[in-house]
Amino acid sequence: MEAITSISKERHEYLSALTKNLREKTKGTSKYKDWFEDYRQTSGYAHYKFSGRVSDKLVELLGHEPTSEEIILLVDDGFSHFGASCSMNGRSFSGRVNTD
Repeated sequence: MEAITSISKERHEYLSALTKNLREKTKGTSKYKDWFEDYRQTSGYAHYKFSGRVSDKLVELLGHEPTSEEIILLVDDGFSHFGASCSMNGRSFSGRVNTD
């Protein structure tokens, strides 16, 4: 994802729909228990870093391997912060969310 200082109407609609879809598919489950394995999150000044591994359960819930964009939306519970990045290697991922 890119740093968000402004967002087009189309991009907002896309991310809103994607977030809604992810919430519906993962309703009643937990990111720490069901979605990810070895999930870690560390806070820093105006950001936090995260890493982990996608679980079989999350793939089952979504019906596909999640994209890095979907990982960010799941980790951050939407797109309310100021940008994020996520890289993936197989099912392992790491990233950063800018909170200020």
